[in-house]
Amino acid sequence: MKHRRFHRFLIVFISVFMAVAVLAVGKGNVLADTYSTTDPTVYSDAATGLRCVILDGQATISSFTAPEGFDGEMSIPAKLGGAPVTDIGLNAFKACTSLTSITIPDSVTNIGDMAFGDCTSLTDITIPGSVTSIGNWTFSDCTSLTGIMIPDSVMSIGENAFHYCSALTDITIPEGVTRIEDGTFAYCGLTSITIPEGVTSIGDDAFNHCSALTSFMIPDCVTSIGNWAFSNCTALSEITIPGSVTSIGNAVFSNCDAITSVTISSGMTSIRSGLFSYLRTLTSVSIPDSVTSIGDKAFIGCRSLTDITIPDGVTSIGDKAFCMCESLTSIEIPGSVTSIGDWAFDSCTLLSSVKIGDGVTSIGDGTFYYCDAITSITIPDSVTSIGEQAFSGCDALTSITIPDSVTSIGSWAFSGCESITGITIPGSVNSTGLCVFNDCTGLTSVTISNGLTDIECYTFQNCTDLTSVTIPESVTSIGSEAFSGCESLTSITIPDSVTGIGFKAFENCTALKSVTIPESVTYIFAEAFYNCTSLSDAYFLGDTPSIYEEVFTGCASDFTINYLSNRSGYEDWDEYPKVAYSDPGFSSKASAQDVNKTLWWVVGGIVFVALISSTVVLVVRRKKR
Repeated sequence: MKHRRFHRFLIVFISVFMAVAVLAVGKGNVLADTYSTTDPTVYSDAATGLRCVILDGQATISSFTAPEGFDGEMSIPAKLGGAPVTDIGLNAFKACTSLTSITIPDSVTNIGDMAFGDCTSLTDITIPGSVTSIGNWTFSDCTSLTGIMIPDSVMSIGENAFHYCSALTDITIPEGVTRIEDGTFAYCGLTSITIPEGVTSIGDDAFNHCSALTSFMIPDCVTSIGNWAFSNCTALSEITIPGSVTSIGNAVFSNCDAITSVTISSGMTSIRSGLFSYLRTLTSVSIPDSVTSIGDKAFIGCRSLTDITIPDGVTSIGDKAFCMCESLTSIEIPGSVTSIGDWAFDSCTLLSSVKIGDGVTSIGDGTFYYCDAITSITIPDSVTSIGEQAFSGCDALTSITIPDSVTSIGSWAFSGCESITGITIPGSVNSTGLCVFNDCTGLTSVTISNGLTDIECYTFQNCTDLTSVTIPESVTSIGSEAFSGCESLTSITIPDSVTGIGFKAFENCTALKSVTIPESVTYIFAEAFYNCTSLSDAYFLGDTPSIYEEVFTGCASDFTINYLSNRSGYEDWDEYPKVAYSDPGFSSKASAQDVNKTLWWVVGGIVFVALISSTVVLVVRRKKR
């Protein structure tokens, strides 16, 4: 009996407890004073649509669901569930597209990450003086927000806090903020900004794509500016970098199309990569003496830049540093510079005066590529290498002196320099790349000093005015198409150090009349003398080398192979008439008139032999071969 009474009592007690609990949730604050101070409790307020987590007697708003009849305006109560609201938590109002204005109570000290992100209809927000921090992406993509007052109590504003607030035209950064974080105001509609004196650093992309920003002042307390900090601020017209800045990132002002002048105060040691890239209206810039390096693409695409002074302290100029500075007319590289990067002055089409200091040891690939106003240049004795395409396309260049300090010349180094008439390759040069002088159509003479071992492929290809060239004893091979298309070349001396002649090496040398092949040559590749229409004699001083197809195809109609009678292999070579000489001095046709010789030729498969002396000609018909 007692057991049944206890059972009924327990059922009634549980029912009453559940009813009270439901009532508490429905009315919002019935059991507020009974929440634990150690375990988190979730609380929902039906009237406001707010949901929060209460921990240690403080409420953090965690989410919002617009209640029925919500008109877009929200005033957050100072308390929820009896606990003071101190935080607006992560994603609390994220993507609440119906929210138009919000008032935050002065109990709140922190606004969390992404709290109002993507609230695209939010136009007005009141932040109380109790707030000390604003989180990352807090108001990002609030595209209708036009203005916001941040109280002086705020000490930190997170990364991308106002990212893409495209209608935000004005904002005041409180004095207590010491750092403008990465992307804080990127893609905003700001027209002006005041950076307070307490700020020491401006982060990456901080104002990137603020395309309406016309002016701002960087205070002299700022020591570092991050990558792309003001990139694409296309309305910005001038900039002053204070002397306090000791560290600056890459491409900080890139694509700021309206900037016409830049002032860099003393203190900066490096102009970083892309710092002023594509400032198309920049006409002048003063680099302070404190700068020691100019980075890659530092001034690339500054098409209106007419003058720049590189101070004596600079030791390196980076790749493409002044590439496409189309209005730059002169440049003096001081003696402190030891290296000039690849394509450093590429396509500086008005650059006519260049002075290279005697500290430079290498000229990089494409350094002066298509600088087609340069007429002359002196390479200092300090230079040991000239890179690929270093002067390619400099079609106004008439003279250049390569010092005997240079040991290597890269491929296409002087390709297309149409106005150069003469060139001397010093004996210090032991290697060159391909096509070094190809298409130098005004080149008439070349002197190659003893030292070079290979004339590489296409080295003098299409040097149509070249009449003579002397190849030194150090050369062992002549590469494919090395002299192809040298239409004015009348003679060439191949030294007895050469062992091979490459494919089409002398193709289309239509003025070449004779050639002497020294004993050292062991192979001649196909079409080596193809279409040399004036070539009537080839003199071989040794045994027949390995001959590939059509070596002399297209030569003069009276083309003759001349060789020494005591040399072997020529009896099986039936493509051309042959003359055998007994005198080693036969290679001059004029001196060969009074020496004994044997002429072979083939007609219709029948070999004819003519034994010739100065007075007698005997023709013998031999059987078909």
